[in-house]
Amino acid sequence: MKYFLTIDKGLFYNKKERFKKINLSSINESLDKENNLEAICTFTTAFETPALLKDFLNKKKLLDSKEMIFDLVITYQNEPEHLLDVAYASDKEYFNLNKLEQLIYSFSRKPERLRIITKYYNNQKNLTNELTSLRTYLSNPFADYKLFDVIRRFIEKVCYKTVNGKRVKNYQEIYRLGMLLRKLDNPKHSEEINKLEEVENISKMRYTEEDPEYFHFEELQDRKNHPKLF
Repeated sequence: MKYFLTIDKGLFYNKKERFKKINLSSINESLDKENNLEAICTFTTAFETPALLKDFLNKKKLLDSKEMIFDLVITYQNEPEHLLDVAYASDKEYFNLNKLEQLIYSFSRKPERLRIITKYYNNQKNLTNELTSLRTYLSNPFADYKLFDVIRRFIEKVCYKTVNGKRVKNYQEIYRLGMLLRKLDNPKHSEEINKLEEVENISKMRYTEEDPEYFHFEELQDRKNHPKLF
């Protein structure tokens, strides 16, 4: 799969006019090859803000001054309607598997966030067991005393794939999961989080640290005494 850093002019433009791919090959050939999502991410995370990235591209004559008002996104080859957010310097931590593992684990205090994750991956059949365990935990935090192990297996299945008999990182899925967790972790993305939440009443049973039946985070931490996979 090939990816492109792309100018997104917005919904007021038709599909042909809305997106304009930026040719990054003049910066580094790796940015214009197949399976280049990691290379693009390494490039964009060198910049602190969208403005700094746009300024750099403008100086390289890859982005016109009049185009600097538009958003930058990442698009798939021949599938411009499938958009990925661009990652910047502050997002680097969300591509570290240990960080992702710990972050999902921390959402045991925020059931609504954990519920969003289960809904996001609802159609992935290889995650059936893990999603069932997470939903069981959401229904009754006492039901699963191996939550951390469930999350480890979830991360492993999402972020790795088998190629020619070898287990390798699936960077596309790492990116998708990382950017989802970035939104769930960051208050400034609250509007996007609200869009991710289903209309159903997910607040009917929200445990807090004060609730006597809450499966305490401190207890969970005591149960993760095992070597890291990553």
